[in-house]
Amino acid sequence: MVMNRLKAGRDPQARHITAICRAPFLFCCGNRRDPRHAALRAIPPGDAAFAICQRMAQRAASGLLPDATSGATLWHDAAHLPNWALGQASITEIGGLRFYCAENISAPPPRAALSVLVLAEAS
Repeated sequence: MVMNRLKAGRDPQARHITAICRAPFLFCCGNRRDPRHAALRAIPPGDAAFAICQRMAQRAASGLLPDATSGATLWHDAAHLPNWALGQASITEIGGLRFYCAENISAPPPRAALSVLVLAEAS
């Protein structure tokens, strides 16, 4: 997804992989309120799992990995549905995350529609 955002080039702030990864609230590493943020910051030097992640990131940056997200530029945790995702069709779901292509996202539903959705889920 990071490489797709870089290729899309729509955000002038996202001209580099690092800027995309550190964008506020996009990933837990850039969101201090995310419960996973502290764990990410506490990875010990030489951690084997982190080394694998670094190698995979290098391969993605080099264009050596296939795009498992089918061009996605947006995502959210499948356990939570943000307003922007209401009524939108996801491209794929991987590991409890739903992926979307920003070009396919329409305007969010009006507030009245949100109330009806919440009431319907509560019933």
